[in-house]
Amino acid sequence: LGAIRVLDGVAVNNADYPISRVLVKGTIIGEDSKILGEQTSYAGNILTDEELANLSEEEIKKILSRPEGNNNTNDKIMPNGRIPFMVVFINEPPGVIKIQPEIIGAERLL
Repeated sequence: LGAIRVLDGVAVNNADYPISRVLVKGTIIGEDSKILGEQTSYAGNILTDEELANLSEEEIKKILSRPEGNNNTNDKIMPNGRIPFMVVFINEPPGVIKIQPEIIGAERLL
């Protein structure tokens, strides 16, 4: 697949109510704060090193776009709860200086 860059981390629900379908955007930034690319994925979808090495780009994108996450982990995140996330950049352009994660969506559960 070429050069792959993986951004992974943990999102924390700081709200006082449960949430679901946490959506994360990763932005790769070059010189002069120029945006070189963006990718989104739903939290709770984590790929192994073996999967990253062997799956096609389409398969990777399909897995990372499941709103419910692996084993429904993104269906209910309680207050102060944590959920892992992974954003994958395939064929990363040259000149990347930093990568910035941002939560761009979540649904409030009643």
